[in-house]
Amino acid sequence: MDFNGKSATAILNDGVTVTGDIDDILGGNLATLNFVGGSTVTDDVGASHAINTLNVQGDNTTQVNLQGNVMVNKLNFSNTGVVVGGGTLTATAGVQYNNLGATLAFSNPVGAYIFSSPILQAGNGNVLVDTTLTATDSSIAPAKTIQIGANFSTAALTLAVNNPNLNLLAGGNQINFESANAALVVASPVVQAVTLGSNLDGFAGGGGNVTLNGTNALTVQGGLFGTVNKLASVSTIGTVQAQGGINLSGITTLNVTGNSNFTDQTATSASATNINIGDGNGIGTYILTPNNANFNISTANMKFNKAGSILNITSNGNVTATMNGDLNPGAAASGVIQLSSTGGLLTIIGGNNLGINNGNTLNSMILAGNGDITITLAINIATPLSTGIAGNLTLTTVNGPVNFTNTTTFAVTNITGKTDFVNNAGIINLNNNGTLAAVTSTGGINGTVNVLGAGVVTINGASSATNLTINNAGVVATAAGGFTGNAAVGAGQ
Repeated sequence: MDFNGKSATAILNDGVTVTGDIDDILGGNLATLNFVGGSTVTDDVGASHAINTLNVQGDNTTQVNLQGNVMVNKLNFSNTGVVVGGGTLTATAGVQYNNLGATLAFSNPVGAYIFSSPILQAGNGNVLVDTTLTATDSSIAPAKTIQIGANFSTAALTLAVNNPNLNLLAGGNQINFESANAALVVASPVVQAVTLGSNLDGFAGGGGNVTLNGTNALTVQGGLFGTVNKLASVSTIGTVQAQGGINLSGITTLNVTGNSNFTDQTATSASATNINIGDGNGIGTYILTPNNANFNISTANMKFNKAGSILNITSNGNVTATMNGDLNPGAAASGVIQLSSTGGLLTIIGGNNLGINNGNTLNSMILAGNGDITITLAINIATPLSTGIAGNLTLTTVNGPVNFTNTTTFAVTNITGKTDFVNNAGIINLNNNGTLAAVTSTGGINGTVNVLGAGVVTINGASSATNLTINNAGVVATAAGGFTGNAAVGAGQ
């Protein structure tokens, strides 16, 4: 069918099938195409030049099936009908819903498509995604319902909106995952803040995959993830920050991908059943900043999939992080834990081990800040723990070496690796029946070891710390290799 540049109207009654194109080869943008009911066009609409207006006049019992690409000036709903597009849809002036409960469906499991046209007055309308679709206009967001994967189980919608602010799920609008493997990608062509007005729920019984792509820095805020039905996964790419009261607790698996930096100011994502940090493409950095709020963290199934990947917990005020089990990083010498207390006491409890001794140890642990840190779990590391805090550090057992990088006051029971004060005036307060390996201070003699209480204290290896003082006459201290330099052994030796 060809309009030949004429200001003509073609009316297709219910049940009509057009085999081939509907076109306006001479152009002019004057043609009108009315679909009275359900019809099918097997090839393109507006293959050479756009049709001016495509009117969909049927109700929701009828379906206009456009199997090829569609190029029109305006697609207009005058009833609650359904348009199913099998190719790329371009409506230059927009898809006009007229506040009707009409449905625009993208349905072709083969190929990927871009939808750049505006959607107008769609507060009662629906968008159905059964293909791989990228939407680039923010006007898709106010649609009453966006459904992903109702008929194509691995359908994916990417929102790549060139707008610094994007509001989703406002005013009762919904984005629904209609299959367990359906996917939503929120991308940031520009530095962007995405505000959620309500709950982004998973597929019934659990499912739905969300990717937060911060190729340009992406902030997500407000709303909730997976309140009723958990999302199968949330993955971060690039630089992503969660803030502003968002609740990310309804996640089964969190993936902080390689070369990604994910900061969660709410720490709610830390309750995900599985947490993967980094991948084969690079290290991932997962930062939790729960100021003055206690939180739970799922360490039982946390994996560092690149040796240098980082878990960073930064607190300001008194904060307790409760782990749900031992942290096995997934490989030997894998994963870096950074803890920073900028004020108050940061306490890490729950489980027995951070890293597995004589097995999948952590790579290292780095401590920082002016506050205090207490860890009740044994720390099992391959490279030195850095004591960087200026306040008080309280640990039980460190299976691995320790380097002082500040004037930390450090209470501990067992350190199996060498301790090096590195010319810092730090203090070790060794608990009852404690054990130290060799103690030294490179770069200058400095540091103090206080042996507290009664019992047998064993120092394994030649030691050259400045002051080894034993403050209780009931203590028995042994130093295999003896003490050298300015080390002094006090009463009770």
